[in-house]
Formats: sequence, structure tokens, C-alpha cells
Amino acid sequence: MSVVPEKLIAPLRSLPEWNETEFLKSHEKPAVISVRLNERKKGAQFANATPVPWCQDAYYLSERPYFTHDPLLHAGAYYVQEASSMILQVAMQQWAPIEKPIIVLDLCASPGGKSTLLANCLNIESLLISNELIKTRVAPLVENISKWGPLNSIVTSADPKAFSMIANLVDVLVIDAPCSGSGLFRKDANAVKEWSEENVAHCSLRQKRIIQDSWNSLKVGGVLIYSTCSFSAEENEAIIDSVMEELGATNLTLNLSDSWNIQTTESAVKKGKGYRFFPHRLQGEGFFLAGFRKEKTAQPIKTNYAFLDSNATTFEKTFKGSNDSKKSLKTDQLLKVDRDKVKNWVAPAVLEKCTFFEIQGTVRAFPTPYFSVLEDLKKMLFIAKAGIAVGLFKGHDFIPDQELAWSLIMHPEIPTIEVNLEQALAYLKREEINLPDCRNGWQLITYKNLSLGWVKVLPGRVNNYYPKEYRILK
Repeated sequence: MSVVPEKLIAPLRSLPEWNETEFLKSHEKPAVISVRLNERKKGAQFANATPVPWCQDAYYLSERPYFTHDPLLHAGAYYVQEASSMILQVAMQQWAPIEKPIIVLDLCASPGGKSTLLANCLNIESLLISNELIKTRVAPLVENISKWGPLNSIVTSADPKAFSMIANLVDVLVIDAPCSGSGLFRKDANAVKEWSEENVAHCSLRQKRIIQDSWNSLKVGGVLIYSTCSFSAEENEAIIDSVMEELGATNLTLNLSDSWNIQTTESAVKKGKGYRFFPHRLQGEGFFLAGFRKEKTAQPIKTNYAFLDSNATTFEKTFKGSNDSKKSLKTDQLLKVDRDKVKNWVAPAVLEKCTFFEIQGTVRAFPTPYFSVLEDLKKMLFIAKAGIAVGLFKGHDFIPDQELAWSLIMHPEIPTIEVNLEQALAYLKREEINLPDCRNGWQLITYKNLSLGWVKVLPGRVNNYYPKEYRILK
């Protein structure tokens, strides 16, 4: 018997080409397993894998491996991601000017699947801001983005309404909105238990608020990509009507292959197009996506911050709030660090393009063109991560950071030690590893030529510096 509630199914019966029998059968099958490779970290391969048709370097797996014991996962070589949500790559390719330097905000980003996909879509001169409101979900977001390795990224933790203070900041606003979760019934038994019509209505109101609260951050002419993992029209087509009616946005359409079996749908009032993924029509879970362009006719939202112009990468600080508001802004300065201090750790080509700064003792590398944006964001938002942590000065010693090991900005002359699977797993469990005949000093542990982390070789012993919070426990 199907686990799908009748109250969820009833509204779906009015959809074109609806096949209830096949829909219910699909929920008696296990969820599809899929991965997306990091195109900037080659090395991961899977037996009997077949391509996900709408996403480059993404594959369906015939069975679920024990991912935890694959060092390549810990090296950031791939991400285990639900296949339907990978359609974001097509949306970015067709709707966003990804060939240019742009700023993208992934508003509800944790645990990082869409942010890591966006990182590969963007060129290295762009900026990705990944935000997560819920504090307990920030750490896995930071971990996954760090493993993926992009330099041009910021992780923030703020309510969407905080972004209303930042006018015309982003070229693309990605909102994978919190939803009732009906599209994930096969993956998550709790989603079935928690589903209700009341929760759908609550999520719909919250989704509208999230969009309205963050709308001001999107440039005129910019793109909103909205998605959910819900089947309910209140969270999908109704949101299309809301964005078009209340914000004056233009709905965008995708050019999709018929062979993908993604269903094009239409909103009731404004006849805007959206795209539904049904598990009985394709290999993937339930998903919905729609796109919009912000027009000049949209009603402006009052803000205390405004960009100098739509193409600017720094914004004019004209805060005119109360004294209490001024006190609430974070004023910690990012202390700049001379490049010469880290020149032996960072690749020369990257060195010249970055500003290095110190915060809480750690030196970080960040793209110079966006440094003023980072400084301004820090005054308004909690910054969990910015760029790449290079390392920590401790007296005359320099301790390299784990983020540097995962990144792609390391100096090519940093010494490495290639290990086998057994040694790699011992390292990732933070156990002692035997590395005979190694030179003393800092060494980078690699597995299949991908970096795992640092060790310091001393006379008679090897100190394992893999962070405790990331170690394999099983």
C-alpha cells in the first residue's frame, strides 16, 4: 500500500498526463542514487554508472556504495546529490550570464548540493554567497563548500530579511525554499509523517515571505531561480503567480529535451511556466523549478543601502537608521596581511589576485575584486567562511589550514605523500599512520593525487593534523 496521503494526491489528479497508478508504484521503489563529480578535482569513477541527462559530470549508480569509506568523497571529488535538483545546471546555463563575472546568492544553501553545483557553473571571476539561516546547518555547509574548494565564495548565516538591506547586490538569486517535502517521501520516512495540508499552507506563506524579503538584493534584470521538493501547487504554481503579480517579475522558460520527461506546468492566474519532476516519469525524486527576471517595473523595497550603479561591485554605505541599529552592526575589521607571509603556501598566479586578511588569528585568501563587498557584508551579516583559510601564525611557525588542503590554490612545490586506501582511511580516522622515509616538516597527504589534509613529519613520529570534527568515526 502506498505511503502517499490521499489529500496530497487529490489535487494532482487535475494535472495533464497524470498517471496515478504509476505514481503510487514509484513510491514502492527505493530512491535513486546519484552523484555529481567535481570537474576541478578529477579522479572519481563508479562502476555501472549511467549519466544524468540534464547535468554534466553527474551519474546514476546501480547500487549505493559505502560513501563514508571512500577517501575521494572526503577530498571533495564528488557530491552525493539527488538527480532532479541537478536541473539547476540547465537553468544557470539558459537563464544566467555565467560567461561573465557575476554575483550569485544561494539563499537556503545547506547542506551545499546546489552551492557546489553553482561553484562549478560560475567562472573564477564570479562570487558565490551561500546562506543558511539555521545555525545547526551552517557547519555542514561550510564543510561541503570547503571540500569542494572554491576560492570565490562566502558562507553567511542570516534571515532572508537581512538581505533586504542590500540593494542590487546579486545577479542571480537561488531559493531552494523550505517546503513540505512531499517529493522526498521515498528518501525520508519522516517527511511522510510530518506532511499535512496545514504544513503545506504554512510553507507557502513562508516561501512568499522569503522571496519578498530577499527580492531587494536582486539587481534589476537579475534572475530568480526558485525550487522546492514538493508536489503541492500552493508551494509551486501559486508562488509563480505571487512573484509575477506582487513583484512584477517576468516568468522564464527552459528549453528541455522531451526525452527527459520533465513536465511543463502552468500557473492558474498568470499562466507562468514551471517544471515538475515526478518519480514515475524519470529517474529522480519529486522536484519543482521556476525562473523569473526582475523588471524595472517591480515595486521598489525601501532600504538603507544602495549600490552606486547596477554594475558596481561595492555599495554605498548610507545607513541612516537609529543609534540602536548602528550599534547592532558588526564593525570588526578584516586586518590585511602582506602577501609575502604566505607566498610559500599559495600558487603565484593566485597570490597576485587575492587580498589576504587575518581574522581570529587565521589568514584567509579572498578575491581582491570582491574584498570591499566582503567588508560591507560583514557589517550586516554573520560570516561563517570567506574565501580559503590559508593557515595560522604561531610564533615563528605557520600551521597550514585544512581548507588550504582541500582548495585548488596551493603552491605547486608543497611536498606531498601519496598514500594507499588503508593509509588514507587511517589518516581520515585521525589515527597514527606509518610513513617511512619522509622528509621532516609539513606534508600534504594525497590519495589518487587528490589532497586529504596535512601531517607534520618529525624525527620518529608523524603528527596527524586532520581536524577532529571531520574524522571518520565508523
